[in-house]
Amino acid sequence: MQKLTNTKIKNAKATNKIQKLGDGNGLVLVINPKPLGSKIFQFNYRFDNKQKTISFGSYPDISLEKAREQVKESKDLLKANLNPSLVRKARKTVATMENGHTFEAIGLEWHEIKNMRFCEAHRKRALRMLEKHLIPVIGQIPIKQLTTQHILRALRNIEEQGKIETAHRAKQVASRVIRYAIQTGRAEHDVSQHLVGALRPTRTRHFAAVVEPEKLKHLLKSMKLYDGSLAVYTALNLTPHLFLRPSELRKLEWSEVNFKEKIIEIPKERMKMRKPHIAPLSAQAFKMLEDLRPYTCRSKYVFPSPRGNSRCISDNTVRVALRTLGYNKDIVTVHGFRATARTILDERLKYRRDIIEHQLAHAVKDANGEAYNRTSHLDDRRKMMQGWSNYLDTLKAQA
Repeated sequence: MQKLTNTKIKNAKATNKIQKLGDGNGLVLVINPKPLGSKIFQFNYRFDNKQKTISFGSYPDISLEKAREQVKESKDLLKANLNPSLVRKARKTVATMENGHTFEAIGLEWHEIKNMRFCEAHRKRALRMLEKHLIPVIGQIPIKQLTTQHILRALRNIEEQGKIETAHRAKQVASRVIRYAIQTGRAEHDVSQHLVGALRPTRTRHFAAVVEPEKLKHLLKSMKLYDGSLAVYTALNLTPHLFLRPSELRKLEWSEVNFKEKIIEIPKERMKMRKPHIAPLSAQAFKMLEDLRPYTCRSKYVFPSPRGNSRCISDNTVRVALRTLGYNKDIVTVHGFRATARTILDERLKYRRDIIEHQLAHAVKDANGEAYNRTSHLDDRRKMMQGWSNYLDTLKAQA
């Protein structure tokens, strides 16, 4: 039998029938008929008195030299009384398991399963942290082989770009992925715990808020004088009355406003903690929405974008409105109005803290450690929201 050569393999043409070209030692090149015409290396052998065949792969992905090496390896296994086919399957299974246990595979699985309870914006940030900062550096490392130094290298890359806060958030994401691997039996300990103090410290930042009544009354008066579109004017002036997060307010839909019950009902999909939320409407807030309804009711959004009814105002809209009134981010932020309400309601108006926190859509538990549902203390919250709007009106009248 003449052995195969690379020239002979290249020149072999597919016909209408299967062709087999031998190389000796059980190695055969199988040329499949047209239209495929693929050329496959096969190894024929006997084991346990039965004829067996292994496919090594197609030419030229598998070279003639590589195929011969695999024949030699298979014959060594036969000498050791091992079935080459079963050995290859076992190796493939192990490789598949290892690929499924890489940081990338487990990280994406964690994101899919664990982050479903969070809002869309949170999920996007977590996925972006994985795909941009962690997976490119440590994604292909099996989770059990991941070390503290591996993670530190990924975090240092972020630090070198001057993104200190991002590096700290990336560390948190890496730790959550590893803890998920531990919970699912694919890792034993969280190596990121040894990174405490390894990163440069971040500066503590809080959303700027006006919490002094004297300053607040002038801010409220300025907001009342805002000269812009009715949608933006209403969004701006509703902000201090509702305690909603900026994204929860700007994406508000008319279907979520219950005019009969005088409440706003936000579904869990739009809430940060993935739990439905009810915001009672004071008389003042109710009137603002009623006045706006004839002008924007053709859009599903309460505050449609000036570029079209199919989308809501951007996350910069109310912020820019404050800037036009002379209030920059160091003085007040849209999110800061939540801190304004929390501080004054607690310290000056003496409302119960659990009622305030519940209305802020924070996690609140009862004496038995059970989480309150969305309708808990609704009457108390309704009274508080009306009292708060009355207080804001009193301040405006004094300005």
